[in-house]
Amino acid sequence: MTAPTYVPTDEAIAALEREGLYSAANEHDACGVGFVAHIKGHKAHDIVSQGLKILENLDHRGAVGADKLMGDGAGILIQIPDEFYRAEMSLQGIDLPPPGEYGVGMIFLPKEHASRLACVQALERAVRVEGQVLLGWRDVPVDREMPMSPTVRAKEPVIRQIFIGRGTDVIVPDALERKLYVIRKTASSAIQALKLTHNREYYVPSMSCRTIIYKGLLLATQVGTYYKDLADERVVSALALVHQRFSTNTFPEWPLVHQGQRRDHARVGQIQVVLAHLVGQQQALVDDGAAAHAGHVILAAVRELQGLDRARRGLADHVELALQRVGHDHVGAAADENLADHRLFGAHRRAHRHLAVD
Repeated sequence: MTAPTYVPTDEAIAALEREGLYSAANEHDACGVGFVAHIKGHKAHDIVSQGLKILENLDHRGAVGADKLMGDGAGILIQIPDEFYRAEMSLQGIDLPPPGEYGVGMIFLPKEHASRLACVQALERAVRVEGQVLLGWRDVPVDREMPMSPTVRAKEPVIRQIFIGRGTDVIVPDALERKLYVIRKTASSAIQALKLTHNREYYVPSMSCRTIIYKGLLLATQVGTYYKDLADERVVSALALVHQRFSTNTFPEWPLVHQGQRRDHARVGQIQVVLAHLVGQQQALVDDGAAAHAGHVILAAVRELQGLDRARRGLADHVELALQRVGHDHVGAAADENLADHRLFGAHRRAHRHLAVD
């Protein structure tokens, strides 16, 4: 009989940090990543299938413990399958705007009803505050009959997608991306402030008008089975970025899977360096005239970053999103004047150049 995999509680982890040798700051990954794309940008379901096949072939880059059905997680990033989502939402009587004029958020929600409702309301409130349009929600179909570790099943979130249309103050997709970023961060901060019993089960894997992430605390071979959307021929993309997680002295969690939304792991060090700039220089960034109009986005990021456990919540992922959404010119103008260490500024430049490719 296989012994169950031990997954410590938050209280146990805190005790390990106080009294033992464990430190979240030392957590890191040694993951496997893969990428497939059509050189001319033609979208096809084959690209998604090939991405999943690459993920299966990355199985050796993942970790499995005593429980053979529990790994460190895996995921896939693809372009938003507009035709598929349009047909799915029409079943609810919802007509989606043209591509580029709406965004999709993949949301992990608590199983407990009251906490889940509070999270949904906070997210919808953030959409309204930012002047955008709540189009509707969609339950993401998953395979509940698929063999899964009892430990993973116990931590499995409710997975839903939120559809957000652009407001009257948004004209181009880049502006909508920034709005979606602020919505995501302000909602997360508001939810953490509620101190719900199950607020750690809330997480947003992705929220964009361009891409979507399907991920989970799954084995590499399970992603395409668990998410039924990925088997639908209407789910097409011109690219697929896959990730098989291998955590080193890190506890497996659903949110930590497939952290890279716009990066490869070689740049994580540079991105983490920029964190010191974003947090330490936040007021200078906002006060500087060259960055004034970017201040709202920066503060949305910083407020959440300051409330996060750096390693256990995938801090580098938050930092790179902040850089990409704010934009190289806005952050760079303020950084150039406020950073005495030009090596740090150079790291920011290099990290952002890497992240700015659409």
